[in-house]
Amino acid sequence: SVMLAPINSHNGFYGFIGADDCRRERIWDHSEVEAFRTSVRLITTVIDRYFEEQERRIAEDSRAESEQRYRTLVETSSDIIFLLSREGELLYISPAVKNLGYDPSELIENPKLLLSAFPADELMTMKAIFSKSLRDGYPRHEVDCEIFDSEGQKHWLSISGNWIRDESGRITAMQGMARDITERRHGETALRLRLKYEKSLYEVSSLFLSEGVTDKSLYKFMERLGQVTDVSRVYVFSHHVDEKSKPYMKRRTRWVSEQNPKLDNDKMDKIYYNEGFERWLESLSAGEDIHGLTLKLPPEERKWFEGEGILSILVLPIFAEGKLWGGIGFDEAKLPRLWNVDDIRLLWTASQILSAGLATEAKAQELAESYENLRERERHITELNLKLVKAEEDERRRIARVLHDEIAQQLTGVALLLSTPELKGKRSANKRLSEAKGMVKETQKFVRDLSYELRPPALDNLGLHAAVRALARSVTEGSETRFILDERNEVPRTDSDTEIMLYRIIQEAVTNALKHANADEIKVSLDYKSPLLTVTITDDGKGFNVPKTQAQSSGLGLRSILERITYIGGKLDIESSPERGTKIIIEVEITPISDKIGQEE
Repeated sequence: SVMLAPINSHNGFYGFIGADDCRRERIWDHSEVEAFRTSVRLITTVIDRYFEEQERRIAEDSRAESEQRYRTLVETSSDIIFLLSREGELLYISPAVKNLGYDPSELIENPKLLLSAFPADELMTMKAIFSKSLRDGYPRHEVDCEIFDSEGQKHWLSISGNWIRDESGRITAMQGMARDITERRHGETALRLRLKYEKSLYEVSSLFLSEGVTDKSLYKFMERLGQVTDVSRVYVFSHHVDEKSKPYMKRRTRWVSEQNPKLDNDKMDKIYYNEGFERWLESLSAGEDIHGLTLKLPPEERKWFEGEGILSILVLPIFAEGKLWGGIGFDEAKLPRLWNVDDIRLLWTASQILSAGLATEAKAQELAESYENLRERERHITELNLKLVKAEEDERRRIARVLHDEIAQQLTGVALLLSTPELKGKRSANKRLSEAKGMVKETQKFVRDLSYELRPPALDNLGLHAAVRALARSVTEGSETRFILDERNEVPRTDSDTEIMLYRIIQEAVTNALKHANADEIKVSLDYKSPLLTVTITDDGKGFNVPKTQAQSSGLGLRSILERITYIGGKLDIESSPERGTKIIIEVEITPISDKIGQEE
């Protein structure tokens, strides 16, 4: 006989349990069946307890392993893990807080130490967020805040938190994580600052393009740079050399922040480099900047800034057309400032923009001056043409007057002498013929002198040397003035225009010396060293003030000489002063006629 019953544990069907009787056929009575069923239930309970114990042990081992992994993760993480009670009490904080210089156990034991690490406004903000989140039951919240480490250095933390609830859903605690994002915030700040700097560079570049480098645009330029870099003062100075060859810097313009209205030292409007700024001249000329804290400057430099309360300076060179034009300076009076890479990069770029603007301004000024010089030259040529026309007419009138008053009268006298019918006696006739002959000779001499004055024949026939010798004889005839012609070497013949211009220049200079200088001696030197001809006219007369005389010249004296020299492409140098005589040096390149013939062939 057999009795079988299934064993069903909480995990499901486990197996069977049986009772056999092999001795006889057996009818199991009710009590035996119930006893069997009770045994089945007991065995099932034992099996359930066994499996439950096994599962509990496995769960405990798994939980312990999980807790160990979690603890390892928390304790080795660079992020700060923390646990707060519902009331905001710090229950746990991970060892990562040591990166801020704090001991975890010390923070738990002394809550005020943690609270003091946050700025007051940040602490109020976080308390408000915590209270609102607790009241409204937000599952998660995040906030970025500042915190000071144990040495007082500021850090940025990104804090996120989640509420922990019990089985009834009631909030019991908060688990959170704080990540140090200081480097990220610095990077974001640097990026924003760089974008701000680049925008300001675009603005100042556009300013110079639209307005040029004027005092007004330069002030706007400095104002924009001063505002974007948050400095106390910006100034631009130019480089100069005085009449004694002593270099100095002269402040052209400046901008001062509204917070520092007293930064206005007039002594810095003009400073000689030898007054303590030799280092500046050397560094700026080499294209190097000067920056640092005022207290670390050499004493001779520091005294100029300490009186104004300047704590930090940055000075950059400005070049125009490859030469040191000056510099641009930035002063800080609020706090000692260590100029960072972005500041210096921005201001270097600004300095280069200003250099380019000044170079463009110089080119524009040069073009404007060239245009004005061209217009002045055109006016001068027009004026000269009018004078030439007038001089030609005056010369025509003079020649006509000479012909009428001198030659015509002489010829009329000769005609009268020869046409008188009553010639009584041979002696009377011979006398009249002799008088007529004398008058004809005088007329011939007068015509020769007039012809020589108009165009010296020696110049056409023999060249400049011979013409100047003839000039010496004619101008000193009947005069006590000595005329010395220094003929160092023979001057070759050149084109007639150049020769007559050189002759007229020498003639004008000699005539001026005779008429106005009261000279005892006039010396003319002709020195030819191919291709340059140097003509020097020297006198020991009373001399004159060259700039004043040139300014008052009407075009007939020195101006006439200058016009002729300009016409032949020469150079003029005049050395003179009252009571010290005069020296005129003319240099002109000439091409001998033989060379010209060869070139033409």
